[in-house]
Amino acid sequence: MLHKILFVLTLVILLTDQSLLAQKPKDFGIKSKKAVNYYLAAKQQIEYRDPIKAMEYCQEALKLEPEFTEAHFLFTYAAYQKGKLPQAENSLLHLSKQNDTKYHPARLWYADLLMSKASYKEAGIWFGKYLSTEPEDKKEKTRAEVNLRKCRFAEKAILKPVPFKPINLGTEVNSQGDEYMPNLTADGMTLFFTARRPGNMGGMHPRTGEFGEDFYFSRFENGKWSKAENLGPPINTSDNEGAACFSQDGQWVYFTGCNRPDGAGECDLYIARNNGKNWSNPQNLGPGINTPAYETQPWLSADGKTLYFVSARKGGIGGTDIWYSRLENQEWTAPLNLGAPINTPGNEYSPFLHASGQVLYFSSDYHNGFGGMDIFYVKRTAEGWGDIQNMGYPINTPAHERFLFISSDGKTGYFNSDQMTNGWGREDLYQFALAPELQPPPATFVRGTVKDSASQNPISARIYFVSLINGDTLRAVESDNNGKFLLSLPLGNAYAAFVEEPGYLFYSGNFSLEQADPGQHYDLDVLLKPVKAGSSITLRNVFFATNSYELLDASQTELNQLVQLLKKNPGMVVEIEGHTDNEGSDAYNLTLSQNRSASVRTYLVNKGIPAGNMTAKGYGESRPIADNTTEEGRALNRRTEFRIVKVR
Repeated sequence: MLHKILFVLTLVILLTDQSLLAQKPKDFGIKSKKAVNYYLAAKQQIEYRDPIKAMEYCQEALKLEPEFTEAHFLFTYAAYQKGKLPQAENSLLHLSKQNDTKYHPARLWYADLLMSKASYKEAGIWFGKYLSTEPEDKKEKTRAEVNLRKCRFAEKAILKPVPFKPINLGTEVNSQGDEYMPNLTADGMTLFFTARRPGNMGGMHPRTGEFGEDFYFSRFENGKWSKAENLGPPINTSDNEGAACFSQDGQWVYFTGCNRPDGAGECDLYIARNNGKNWSNPQNLGPGINTPAYETQPWLSADGKTLYFVSARKGGIGGTDIWYSRLENQEWTAPLNLGAPINTPGNEYSPFLHASGQVLYFSSDYHNGFGGMDIFYVKRTAEGWGDIQNMGYPINTPAHERFLFISSDGKTGYFNSDQMTNGWGREDLYQFALAPELQPPPATFVRGTVKDSASQNPISARIYFVSLINGDTLRAVESDNNGKFLLSLPLGNAYAAFVEEPGYLFYSGNFSLEQADPGQHYDLDVLLKPVKAGSSITLRNVFFATNSYELLDASQTELNQLVQLLKKNPGMVVEIEGHTDNEGSDAYNLTLSQNRSASVRTYLVNKGIPAGNMTAKGYGESRPIADNTTEEGRALNRRTEFRIVKVR
């Protein structure tokens, strides 16, 4: 029946163009006129931009004339256009034996097919044969040169596979549809991802037959992932929402929205915040970030100061490049191209900067790899970015690998794939243990709540961590309406932690992570004390030289914080208290504590705080808050406190 239908269609097409009737079987070195008619009909379908229909006509022609070289070539061309080269393998084998120059492009397609099957040595030979013909198509010539280079790399790299045992995240997360672009909070307890699946906000598109993109989330509870839920409005809409980055605490989302009324181009970047209960309406990031070209795949650094994204805007190096913008004075600066060696004449996608801030992961179709898009990583150095490294086989394959997320501790990778045999749908989400040589420097996380010390009501406060080594503010977040906060911290540093809110004394904490266990995290419940007589705080980041009242430079961060508090509350009268452990005589400790408290007062006076508003008093070892029989206890007893005497 199909044979008859196709033949009738062929006659109809031929009657519309009498010039095609001039071509006869002998012109092609065959005998069947029907085969010629099918071939000519296939050519018409190529002109009509219907490669699938062209493939069907060519197949009918080849049934009648298996050695019909022109039909083999046209069938292969149509298959190449639709990404269906495996269906054309027999035709490619036939064409590989032909010496006529007009069939030389088939050598390139045959090499592509061999590369897709990981036959890198043989693929390299055929890329070389194609290039030896000195092709005129510069774009295809460049592609062949790039793939020849990749084959030489992959032929050796595939012999040294990296450990890789992916685990499907299960049916609570995955569906029969597509799940991709995983993104976890710093504590690894909430998973966000993009999906095309039943239950989305926009339903199925009537023309494409595909579900629209929405964001979903799942929580890790009792040792397993909960049933994934749609993030809902106002983030998800009846249109597509995709390629999102959620902040380390899950409070902010940066995502791609396309064809929106407020868009500057086809696809723009948007931002929204969750206050602990509801999401705000998404806001376009504006013309400083978005252009008439498309912007997509945003990634926010863990410190919230740099936004990476992908764009095809003017001024790039290749097709799509990775760009970045910095947050200065609460405004995003004009984006800059990330430049070489990361960006190339090809396409770069999916930037992901690990929580340590030291390793950037991304995908590219140009750097040395195993096929189409591979995942790469590059380490930050004192001079900039280092050498580009492929993640290795079988993490990367001849297929496309585009998205990777790595946990804060650097030990677990999350990705999506449709290449696994244990998938539940098309694209599924997986996790795997990273080989030690692929792990970024570890980071840990701090999570907790902020409450009023008297009422226990939650407070939406500002939390920030400052390096005691160089004074840089490395993390700054706000607790949500429930008082909850979450942030990551790179190891190998010492931090002063501050929590502040108008009307309260600030909280002071100290986190020394220079020798910390990578698997350790911190839970911190902060009780803020109101600005009133009797309230006091311990200044945990005021440091003195051993057996001395000389202030160390690392104390300036906290003392400057105290300066700001006193300037904002000029009616505050305070006492600065010095305390010691019980090492040494009572008299020695009393004198040392008095001198230390006086040093703090002098620092504040030199910063403009009225001397009459402050007294300094040393209490020696008389007011311990911990056991002096242990070093940990003695360290707690050696402290400086700040107490409000009255508020005028």
